[in-house]
Amino acid sequence: MSQKHYSKAPIVEAIVDIQVKMAEGFSHEAFNAVHAELGERFPIKSPMKMVEMRMEADAITGEGSHSSTATDIGLRLTNKDNSRVIQLRTNGFTFSHMPPYTEWKVLREEAYQTWLVFVATCKPKTVVRCALRFVNRIDIPKPSIELHDYFHLYPEIPTGIPQDVSGMFMQLQMPQTDLEGMAIINQAVVDPTTPGTMSVLLDFDLFQVRDYAPDDEAIWHLLDKLRDRKNELFEACITDKIRGLID
Repeated sequence: MSQKHYSKAPIVEAIVDIQVKMAEGFSHEAFNAVHAELGERFPIKSPMKMVEMRMEADAITGEGSHSSTATDIGLRLTNKDNSRVIQLRTNGFTFSHMPPYTEWKVLREEAYQTWLVFVATCKPKTVVRCALRFVNRIDIPKPSIELHDYFHLYPEIPTGIPQDVSGMFMQLQMPQTDLEGMAIINQAVVDPTTPGTMSVLLDFDLFQVRDYAPDDEAIWHLLDKLRDRKNELFEACITDKIRGLID
């Protein structure tokens, strides 16, 4: 399909996420080995932890107590200008392209090359889920708008009740049968970046749950297809007024 490139693309984060199952006996030291390989480009390293909270109540007094434990689940690697972030986890790999967004070709190649290092070093047993997510924040230079003027996707407020809306969140979950996957579209009115404007979040999360060998190029062909589908959905959701703001 023909791809539209916007000079002021409103993408605030573009994410490639690949979930895996690690082989038995996997060691977290492999994450440090990945950082050693990528450290020149991603020098900032921080641990990723999962915190588990436990609440207990005494059966007699009713008095409660709580405790928490933190479990290491991986490493977060960041480049010097915070424009790229890698998450290395026991259940997967995430590559994020932060603003300013460039293009899919750049994101795909950078994610692919770091994925190769992750696979060679961590040796995951299998891939179980592939996902692509694009979070758009569209800033409209008006304090309030009629959503239908800017978006084909919007909630319809019933007649007979006040029409003013100061906040909104809507989610669509849409099976993509031809891709054997799912698309989740989130739309929300969020706090504006500057006074006198209105900011709308348009978030596309597309994924497929299926097993792949970690070195299977079909993973990346699928991500290409998910990206094309994201573009189709984005174009379907916006009107020419949005295109005029971002072109």
